[in-house]
Amino acid sequence: MYGKDDLSFLREISIEELTKIKGLGRVKAIQLKAVCELACRMNTPLNYRKIKIKEPNDIVKILMNEMQHEKIEIAKIVLLDNGLNILKIKNVAVGGNNFVNIGMRNILSEAVKINAPKMILVHNHPSRKCNT
Repeated sequence: MYGKDDLSFLREISIEELTKIKGLGRVKAIQLKAVCELACRMNTPLNYRKIKIKEPNDIVKILMNEMQHEKIEIAKIVLLDNGLNILKIKNVAVGGNNFVNIGMRNILSEAVKINAPKMILVHNHPSRKCNT
């Protein structure tokens, strides 16, 4: 069914599919899905404001865990102050499995709203396997 060395399928599998595995009832399946969600959240910094961007890989480290398992393309904007400290990260567009339409208004409105002088636009490629 799934490779024993690859646990990423746990993110995709439904509770109903988990209950078909011998020895896993509904309660255990729900608990397993909850642990997977907690693991994902543990890899996401709670407070971006303390993070300074020094190089492109800093953004990769922050967003890779969150975006690499998405099945659709998502565009995010990372808003920075003049010292390159993160002010805010926000989704600006959601697309399909191989496209995302990003409106300039969506990108700029949030930056203007919080007076962010610098920004980085980020998006994923769900149809391709990513390697870090």
